[in-house]
Amino acid sequence: MRLNLYLVLIFLLLLFCFSCKTKQVGVKPDIVLKIQQTAGHNATSVVYNPDKKMYYAVFGGNESFPLEVFDEEGKTLRKTSVGFDARGLWWNSSTKQIEGNSFANHGIMAVQLTDKGFPNGVKTVINNNDQPEDQSCGAFDQEKNEIIYLYKDTIYRYNRSSGKYIDKYGLSGISVKFNCINKTTVIYTGILAKEIGLLDHENKKIYLFDKSSGNLTTSFDLPSNAPTFEIYRFAFANDHIWLYNKNKRAWYGYVISVREH
Repeated sequence: MRLNLYLVLIFLLLLFCFSCKTKQVGVKPDIVLKIQQTAGHNATSVVYNPDKKMYYAVFGGNESFPLEVFDEEGKTLRKTSVGFDARGLWWNSSTKQIEGNSFANHGIMAVQLTDKGFPNGVKTVINNNDQPEDQSCGAFDQEKNEIIYLYKDTIYRYNRSSGKYIDKYGLSGISVKFNCINKTTVIYTGILAKEIGLLDHENKKIYLFDKSSGNLTTSFDLPSNAPTFEIYRFAFANDHIWLYNKNKRAWYGYVISVREH
């Protein structure tokens, strides 16, 4: 009898540990950002402005491509152009502005905002930035004031103020080959021990890593119908994983409980 109870307790403990590591996001998105303009195919990023409670979505490939603004429910508030050849995009809470990296080494840019939070042109933060690959979509580590980029199986770190290379993070703990991973985009959650995130576009999973060790700490299964791609079309903002459906021309936001455990 004691043996059976002991085995049951072990089973429950293992089940609990597994549930803390691998989770399921919502079976459907709880917010959709429907792009109204028709230009552009390569949606690159979504960013959230916590001060104005607005989302901003951009396309890469041309400075005239769309930048669209939405409220928290996904209602379109403004349609304009991005003003630079955008790749990654993020909210910098220190400067209170939207920033992003351009194609290749064409600079780190800031989207100027009106008092109401609407885009009002761009300015250059860094003229000639470094990044590991021309198409890299950067993410911002607010704590360290660093921009991070994914290249192959490594995360490269660059100083936000100078744009210069600092160091790199090696990643470990996933068994899939890196050709299954979205190769242009890394996300930064800001959650302790789950800061860095990658998209497995083949197996529809999200992997979160501890930046201090590079170890995998949490993974999420995406719904089977979630749109996943090998480049671009993947972002993180306001505790949501964002995936872009090119046929619907819409970003789908899936909430994940990254602040648990």
